[in-house]
Amino acid sequence: MSKKLNMLIEKFDNYVEAIALIHQIIDDVNEKIKQDSWQNFEIAFLNIHPEFSKNLISQFPDLTAGELKLSILIRLGMSIKDTASLLYLSQDSLKVARSRLRKKLQINSDISLLNFMTAI
Repeated sequence: MSKKLNMLIEKFDNYVEAIALIHQIIDDVNEKIKQDSWQNFEIAFLNIHPEFSKNLISQFPDLTAGELKLSILIRLGMSIKDTASLLYLSQDSLKVARSRLRKKLQINSDISLLNFMTAI
């Protein structure tokens, strides 16, 4: 980041390049915040439910990292609105992701995802 800021100082005479670089720095900072927030959240979750991820992955080894995140948030009983906000998704996108997860886990629509995750 400091390297980019030094580049910004050098390019400040070119307004368009400077603005583009500022936007890139902002995007980098936001991405780092997302990563750090999730890592801290995951550590706290694993302290409370240490076997959940291991059990889920052992039963369903083809789960992606995103599906594992979604499973953790479902296990916590988070609402669709809150989960979508935390994962930076629209509610519609989250509903699709939940549907795909349900299909991958081979869960019928009459079984609650929360109940399923709680049982793992």
